[in-house]
Amino acid sequence: MSTNTRQAGGNNILYFIVGALVVAVGVLGYLYYDAQQNQADITVNLPSVKTD
Repeated sequence: MSTNTRQAGGNNILYFIVGALVVAVGVLGYLYYDAQQNQADITVNLPSVKTD
């Protein structure tokens, strides 16, 4: 008979890593979306110098 012994700890680490990556992508996506929505409209007018 063949016995298949797998350690459950290996799968738990894999699930943790995949879950952390999903959360990280979600947070980064939200931050990117929020930054695109709240762009500041800044205009800088500097005095010009005329040379004759």
